[in-house]
This record gives sequence, C-alpha cells and structure tokens, in this order.
Amino acid sequence: MASAPAMGSGDDAGARDALARLVAGRPDAALHLAQLEALILLRDGRTAEAAQAFRTILSAEPRYAPARRGLTRALARQGNPGAAAWHAERLLAATPDEGERAALAALVTAARTGAPQGVALRFALLPSSNARRGTDAETVIINGLPFEIDDDARRKGGVGLFFGLSAWSGRAIAPNWTATLGASADAKLYGEGIDDEANLALRLDLARSGPRRRLSFGPRAEVQFNGGAGNRRRLGIDATLAQRIGAQSDVTAGLTHWRQWYPDAPFRDGTLTEGHVGWRSQIPATSAVLLQLPCEVERTGRDHLDRIGTGVVLGLEREWRGGMIPVIPPDRSAGDCRGQYPGFLTARRDEVTSFSIPLRHRSMRIDRFIPGASYTFTDHRPNIPFHACQAHDLGLALSTRF
Repeated sequence: MASAPAMGSGDDAGARDALARLVAGRPDAALHLAQLEALILLRDGRTAEAAQAFRTILSAEPRYAPARRGLTRALARQGNPGAAAWHAERLLAATPDEGERAALAALVTAARTGAPQGVALRFALLPSSNARRGTDAETVIINGLPFEIDDDARRKGGVGLFFGLSAWSGRAIAPNWTATLGASADAKLYGEGIDDEANLALRLDLARSGPRRRLSFGPRAEVQFNGGAGNRRRLGIDATLAQRIGAQSDVTAGLTHWRQWYPDAPFRDGTLTEGHVGWRSQIPATSAVLLQLPCEVERTGRDHLDRIGTGVVLGLEREWRGGMIPVIPPDRSAGDCRGQYPGFLTARRDEVTSFSIPLRHRSMRIDRFIPGASYTFTDHRPNIPFHACQAHDLGLALSTRF
C-alpha cells in the first residue's frame, strides 16, 4: 500500500495518514489500520506485542492473509517454529507467489524436522466416566447360563493426572540426513480402584528431509507398567513418510512392527504390526480436512487373541472468528479375532465408534501456552458382552500458543 514507503523511512505518522486516506470509507479500513500498527511494532523489534496485535486481527477476521503472514514472521523471530509453521501451512493454501510459497514450505519442513535437541514437558487433567473401560453389566449370559461380573471388571469413573517428559538430541550425519536419539517417560495417575499406568520409551530416528518430503525410520524400545508392575516389554522398528502434494495437501504413511513380551501373561507374547495412510488438505486458509486409515495385526500364543483391526478417521479443523479453533475427528474401527473365544461358539469381533471435539482459543493463554480442552465419547460394542463399554472422557492440557 502507499503507506509502506513512509513506514520504511521511519515516518510512522506519514504512513498512518497515507493509509487512512487510502482506506477511508472501506468496510475493512480498521483491519488495514490495525495491520499497519502491528507491522510498526514488528519493525521496531517489539515482537511479542506485534504477535499479539496480529492475533487480535485474525480473531476478528481469520481470512485476512497479511496478518497471518505477519504473525508467521513474528513467531519465527520468537523462536517458535512449530506455531509459525501452523500459520505457514494455512498461507500455502492461499498464496499464489511461488517465491513466498517456497519460503513458507521451507518453514513447514524445518518445523517437522524439529530442533536439534530439546526437552518437552506435558501435563493434562483427564476426567473420565469409565477410566478402566469396564462394562455396565452386572451379569452376562454365556451358553444360556448367567455369570456375574467381578467389580474389578465393571465401569468405574475417575480423574487421572497425566505427566510426560521427552528429551531428544540430534545431529547431521550427511547432507539432508539427521540422526536423533530420543527418550520419553509418561504416567497416568488415578485414585483408588483404578490402576496407574506408566510408559518408558527410547527411539532412534534416521531422517532424510527435503523441500516436499520427509522419510524417517529407526528402532524403538518400550516398557509399560500397570499398577506399579511391569506389564509389557517390546522392541520394534518404525518407518514414516510425509509427502506434500501441491500447495494445499499432504499424504502420510507409516508402519511399525513390534516384538512383544508380557511377563505375567506369556501366552500374549508375539508380534504387533501397526500401519496407517493419511491425507490432509487445507481448503481455504481457515479450514482443513483430514482422512486417516489405520490398521493393525496382532499375533500371540492364542488363536482367540490373534486379531486384525482396521479403522477410518475423518477430521475437520476450522478457525472461527473470535479465535476458537475446533478439530472434529469421528473415528470408527473394527477388529476380528482368528480363533473361537473361550466359552463361546464364535470368534470375538469388536466395533468401536468414537467422536472427539478438541478445542483451543487464541485469546486464552498462559505465557507462551494456551489451555486446550477436549471431549471424547467412545462406544465399544463387541459380540462378547462382558467387553462392552461406553465412556465419556474430558481432557484439559496446555499446548504451544499459535
């Protein structure tokens, strides 16, 4: 606009006057004037104030690309590449300039690669109507005879506290290749009557990153604890591929193969193979749709525990005026076991439907983080009645401010 030369020369008053005359009478005049003030703050090195000014503009009009472009620059200067990439992806869907699109794509790729080293803390409050995923039934009928369900296998609600810690360190090992060693520790703590859960994990990622593609693979190791005792150990190898298609879409694929050991239940020892393919597309700058097709195959020492599971996840993310950003991913999956279930004349089949609504709001924040809330409804309907359950789960957590 005509105000740019004046602002570049340091004549802020002249820039304001020129812009006011240029946009006088236009319905979007306030947006342009607020954008100029935010740009002045960014030029003067008042990056945090500029970022807040750009966020305020986007809360009023999420489709205003100049403010999103400015916020992307401000977040990158603040050393927040993940949040900058979040906005860069949305700009890619609406930016015709090839040079700018290349710079935005590079920012997204850098965020996916991640910092060479770091530590991340996670915390969440997890209220649930059925934390142990038990059945509502008091008795079930098996071959015409009633059987009473133990209290330990029945529904029990509770509030869990989730704590997580991740640390990683990486280095370049060749052009476009990095090696990253990472470790994590996660725990869910509940009250009386619900077993605590914990997981320790170690992984090595070898990754090749390019402007539009990222391939990573490497070994993994995990130990899971349930109720304070070692419940499962496993070793595996993982490979993932992310490819950008055009300016608006990404496709992903992943495969992980595990060898599993259960110290207290050796008949469950065996293998688990998990895979997925996915697609995500930014429609306009304020909306995105996603599709994911997960699958898994488990083999154990018992035919009735061997299973094949498939699923479909659909998602819609939209940024509304005011700063509310919901993600709505309905999920449906089914699993079929290979052998006849003990006491029944058929193999077990599970059908699970879930519906989640995670919410974030840009105007709510705690320092560089925003609180996030989520609600999930899960309906598990197997053909073996004492595995049936429903659950309503809430989640309250902190995430990086975007």
